[in-house]
Amino acid sequence: MAGLAYFPLSFEEISRVTSPDGAVDAVMIQDNCGAPCSFGYSVFIVPKGQSAPRDFEQDVFHADSMADEKLGWRPERVLEIAYRKAEIYKFRNISYPLGEYGAKEKNWEYRVEVRLAPSPGSALR
Repeated sequence: MAGLAYFPLSFEEISRVTSPDGAVDAVMIQDNCGAPCSFGYSVFIVPKGQSAPRDFEQDVFHADSMADEKLGWRPERVLEIAYRKAEIYKFRNISYPLGEYGAKEKNWEYRVEVRLAPSPGSALR
């Protein structure tokens, strides 16, 4: 969706998981552009407690038609995006959430690795 003016009819946070060190949240948003679109799913990594931006420029993941979607943290600042099915349109495997979001004191050394974790027997399209 980068570079496109996209204004969904609905934009709802469906999952928020705080990193083990408590510094950032992984946030999954479900959006809907109306009929005949399927629901879209975006993941953002933001400073703890901050809302996900609505512009989709800083999402690390975007997919349609997801099933059994989940977010989970592993040690060492690794976020896993799990799913059984997803039509993935955007994926970025590194994020600098304390440097990218207009923080008062930017911290470009805080890095999060993002991994995809399709379930065994996943139905990838």
